[in-house]
Amino acid sequence: MASDNVKPEALEIETNAGDIETGLAHSNGVKGGEKALLTKSMQIDEPYMDLREIAAANACSNINISDVEQSGGLSSVEATERLKLYGKNSFTPPKKIPEWKRFAQQFKNMFMVLLYGCGFLSLIAFLLQPDKSDKTNLYLALVLFVVVILTCWIQFHEEGKAYKIMDSFTKMLAAACTVIRDGSTHQIPVENVVSGDLVLIKDGDKVPADLVLLLCRGLKVECSSLTGESEPITCSAQVSDKETRIFECKNLVFSSSLCFDGMAIGIVVRTGDKTAIGTVAEMASSAELRESTLQIEVRRFVTMIAIVAVTMAAAFFIAGVILSKATTSSQIIQIFVNGFLVIIVANTPQGLPATVTSLLALAARNMAKRSVLVKRIDCVETLGSTSLICSDKTGTLTTNEMTVTNTWCDLRSHLHFHQGTELHSMECQAVLVRAAVLCNRGQRIPGTELDAARQSFRDGLERLTRDVSSLSRLAWGSSVPGDVLKFGAESAVKMFSGNPSDVALLTFCERLCSTAKLREDYPILFEIPFNSKNKWQLVIIKTISLAKKDSDQVEYEVLMKGAPEVLLKRCSTYSSSVGENFQSPVDDNFRKRFASTNENFATHGKRVLAVCSRRFFASKDEIFTEEDGNYPTTDLNFVALFGIMDPPREQVPMAISKCHDAGVKVFMVTGDQPLTGKSIAIQIGLLKNTNNIQL
Repeated sequence: MASDNVKPEALEIETNAGDIETGLAHSNGVKGGEKALLTKSMQIDEPYMDLREIAAANACSNINISDVEQSGGLSSVEATERLKLYGKNSFTPPKKIPEWKRFAQQFKNMFMVLLYGCGFLSLIAFLLQPDKSDKTNLYLALVLFVVVILTCWIQFHEEGKAYKIMDSFTKMLAAACTVIRDGSTHQIPVENVVSGDLVLIKDGDKVPADLVLLLCRGLKVECSSLTGESEPITCSAQVSDKETRIFECKNLVFSSSLCFDGMAIGIVVRTGDKTAIGTVAEMASSAELRESTLQIEVRRFVTMIAIVAVTMAAAFFIAGVILSKATTSSQIIQIFVNGFLVIIVANTPQGLPATVTSLLALAARNMAKRSVLVKRIDCVETLGSTSLICSDKTGTLTTNEMTVTNTWCDLRSHLHFHQGTELHSMECQAVLVRAAVLCNRGQRIPGTELDAARQSFRDGLERLTRDVSSLSRLAWGSSVPGDVLKFGAESAVKMFSGNPSDVALLTFCERLCSTAKLREDYPILFEIPFNSKNKWQLVIIKTISLAKKDSDQVEYEVLMKGAPEVLLKRCSTYSSSVGENFQSPVDDNFRKRFASTNENFATHGKRVLAVCSRRFFASKDEIFTEEDGNYPTTDLNFVALFGIMDPPREQVPMAISKCHDAGVKVFMVTGDQPLTGKSIAIQIGLLKNTNNIQL
């Protein structure tokens, strides 16, 4: 959201994963020639070779063509030899500036040049004056030299602390990876990975080197260190076409990328400085540092002071010589000292550098207390030059602690469910819970399971209902003690981890049924994670049906969760208690009430999510893939809307008010519906005049 006079005042950003080569040019400032150099340095053949060719070209890697997971990998002896030959898998650190040299660089500051220049002029004035008993100029010179040394030491000391903190960050990097050597998997330090190693990567791992994938099972990696995009990229072990650019090869993953989902086995083709990120790091380390805003202003100020001081001193010196009719060298020297050097020193603000440095040091320390690291003390002032702030909504302007406050299903709004429902049926509430729990990437935090008493109560219910396989755990609503229902409602973040919206849905459903048991009954067969392009998440499960056991066809259910307006376009029916098979066709009345409910939730500042489903038959051995699309994504059954509240942070309205008072414009960037963004913006004081809003 922007300030009052900026349009549009609701800003929605949609991020799409761009290609890596374009991302390199934009996010890392790589120029055309440097990008060409990077592309040239990354010319490798393996992405364009099939598995058999790769195995032949890397015989020492002992790749099993029929079953990659049974590959032998490099032998320990071969790996040791390659490590000695090619070096460790680490970046060559940039040349570290010696401490004495870094201290000497502080004296190159234009303020410091001005000060010790005045000190030398004062010393010259003392040496040229006939009467050495007057030591004023000498004392002034000594004071200026002391001020220069102390100021430079303060800057040197503050920068030193920042460099120590930066050095400590390297200890936080992943230090180990899994490789296949001598026919088995081993955990080894990342720096010991060599070309030809077979590396196993899985969800949560960091790619240790540039790899060509030999086996891929739903691998998605995030390459923001190269592209600047946080959107995960889907990978594949399929051979890339010869015409495909190296950075667009789906079977090539780059060092420092983070694995978000799936698993893969790849062969190392580049390590250390030869990797893509290593080349970029080398370019970045060789780039010259730009002047900060303060340095530019100081340079201009010092130039102006020097011009004014020299002009005034020269004018007074010439006027003094003419008016006093000085003819002897001693008279001219006296006028030069008193009418030239002294005026230059007098026009120099000797206390300004020390004052500015002290203020910058105090500002850096205050920012450090707020977990803001300042590498260069002169860059602190840059924050004061800010005229516009673009802030994300969720987690920044809001608490990121979401809670389900409303649901809408069967054309009715519900806050809680209390009637018993068969969880395996097509009833609205049953499908709602299945979709919310199963189409969800949130996970229970270890150690937050129910205590013994409550778990015993649940176990008792299970024993009572063991013979009725389809009896829903939703039946709790009418018989469970209040404290059991409340368990988890007061500790959403403590019970589950993951995306805040997923955590909110799991917490809501945990009060109605055992989410762990439900997930145990319905294992996920296939999943497409949520992304900002599709705006939905999809999972496929096998239903618990009464189909004949000897049938080749099995009933599956596709569950989707995502943006309401996107899912509604894919639906032809909606869940209804009065319809045939609990479904009724989508008509104008439904669309009208859907739009009204969606708008009502959004105008109250709630994030709105929708869920839908569809059952279908397929072979019991069917393997679902995104490429084949062998599952339905249209003619779905709309199930429900969820209203999820994420309250604003208490300190945000005051912070925005201070920004406005300082003349800083504030924009709120959100992927939520415009009405939701508008409601939150009004609550936090971002919008004072809503008459000129364009949604």
